[in-house]
Amino acid sequence: MREQILAGGAAVTSASAFLVDAPWPVAVGFGLVGYLVLLSASVFPQESRDRLDWWRDRRRHRREVEKGRRAK
Repeated sequence: MREQILAGGAAVTSASAFLVDAPWPVAVGFGLVGYLVLLSASVFPQESRDRLDWWRDRRRHRREVEKGRRAK
């Protein structure tokens, strides 16, 4: 997991070298997109069993929220 994040950071850093002459909003936007990709990789589970449990919990939570809304 950590190796993937570091590799992603290296990819963003090397790709940003192409943005040297780009306007600053483009460079900032590119950096933010890269940061969001790295953040999502670190937040969501990477192992398939953990990922399955995460999605089950999420669906269960959504059903409970919907039941609560209908009950009101």
